[in-house]
Amino acid sequence: MNRILTLLSFIVSFQLISAQCQFMSERDFEAAKYRLTTNSRTINTFQTAMDMSRSYCLSSSQAREIANYLANDRDKFDFLKASYINISDKENFTDVVDVFRLFSSAVRLYHQTLGSGAIS
Repeated sequence: MNRILTLLSFIVSFQLISAQCQFMSERDFEAAKYRLTTNSRTINTFQTAMDMSRSYCLSSSQAREIANYLANDRDKFDFLKASYINISDKENFTDVVDVFRLFSSAVRLYHQTLGSGAIS
């Protein structure tokens, strides 16, 4: 019975994610990374990343890679926090904290996503 409830819960949560956003193909992801590198201003790069976080379901590795294009920890934090709701593999989200220069930014992101103050 527990297995059935767990499976049902997984299916429902997957459908909710699918209804909110679409998964980014590898080709689309490469095009998105190109857009990030061709933006000449930091604000444009950040806005492009934020637009992607709203439009697509990203894997943790995709979110991490996009965050690496952002100039500072504040932008990385804001992007990753906004992306968390649409991350397809939340169990791997802890891997993204390596993008930060400051340990305190990593801890803050953990607490606001996976930790005690987690967004559901």
